[in-house]
Amino acid sequence: MNCSSTDSWLAKIVDQIPDREASEFLPLRDEVAAAMERSNIAHEGIPFCKALEPLLIEGDIYERNLEITNVVMKALRIATETVFADEKLRRALGIPPYMDAFLELDSRDGGMPLIGRFDAFVNEHGQVRGFIEYNGMPGGLNAHSELIRLFGDEAVQKTLGDLARVRRTEDMFDRLWLALHKDAQSRGLEGHLRIGVPSASPAMQLPSPEVANFAARGATVFMAARELFALDGMTLTVGGEPIDYV
Repeated sequence: MNCSSTDSWLAKIVDQIPDREASEFLPLRDEVAAAMERSNIAHEGIPFCKALEPLLIEGDIYERNLEITNVVMKALRIATETVFADEKLRRALGIPPYMDAFLELDSRDGGMPLIGRFDAFVNEHGQVRGFIEYNGMPGGLNAHSELIRLFGDEAVQKTLGDLARVRRTEDMFDRLWLALHKDAQSRGLEGHLRIGVPSASPAMQLPSPEVANFAARGATVFMAARELFALDGMTLTVGGEPIDYV
């Protein structure tokens, strides 16, 4: 990653902080560039500093966004459970009859996702103005975790702390790990969690960031091509080994 793209990314952060000059952030340039390249912090293969615009938001706006999101999530859950239970409503909504068998299977043995992501439009202050999509299997967890780690670095925090009141958010992998354990306890699962991570390609050999993040938290992680995942009765397996989550 070249420094010019990182400079531009940092400059956009500086523009959002009153009475600060870009030169004050120069100590961060090399560290940010190296961390993004080292951890492959990217969006669909494009480095974050080229793909996404940085936006600093006030803490109270962030908390309000969380409150709004929680309300919408509760509404989505109610709507989903209502559709599950009402065949006439499903037909009125255009859900075809052949989907009923899948809905029955999921309602009997499935459950709400342990983690998800709402995509939304925000204004220039970072306030949510409308949700456009819910992802029950969200991407971007690794990039989020690595950015949290980067901006939690002592040297980076010192520079930012001298220049702005910047607070990093909670690592999503920590929240997911707690949710997994809570769900595992409700299902009577004991011992180390066994997690399967599908690789993008059968030829993929290098450990993915998911593997490192879950393994660092004590999980037994299996990484394999998607075609090696199978359902044996009600047990999910990868290469014949039973796993708890995928």
